[in-house]
Amino acid sequence: MVAVALLLLNDHVLKAAYPSWWTGKLSDVAGLAFFPLMLQAGWEAIRSALLPRRPWGPDPRVLGVAVALTGAVFAAIQFVPAADAAFRHGLGLLQAPFRGRIVTVRHTMDPTDLIALPALGVAWLVGRRRGHEPGGREDASGTVRP
Repeated sequence: MVAVALLLLNDHVLKAAYPSWWTGKLSDVAGLAFFPLMLQAGWEAIRSALLPRRPWGPDPRVLGVAVALTGAVFAAIQFVPAADAAFRHGLGLLQAPFRGRIVTVRHTMDPTDLIALPALGVAWLVGRRRGHEPGGREDASGTVRP
């Protein structure tokens, strides 16, 4: 939640008030810290809806895939023009319900953004910690069962 709040504050207040290299990187760090956890939560919600009677818990494999996928896509949009275009159009499509129209968002390919990749470690640590909450038990695969 801290990463989401920081991303919103940075994108809607700090970038306008203090435009700089730092505010750009701050958004990247915050996004990389929360996005894999959002992917994992989405997976868990879909799995729970499709298999309501099957017990489940945080799966470290899902977390690992979410972290790796986030890092790979983030790197690709900094180097690969087709990935950048897909990102700009896709994000614009996701924002359409809030904007009332489909737009193509702005994004500048910037390889120096890769300096933010260590923030994926925050997502990994938070996700792993969540899997070891008291009251759950881990099975042989590392999945925590309630």
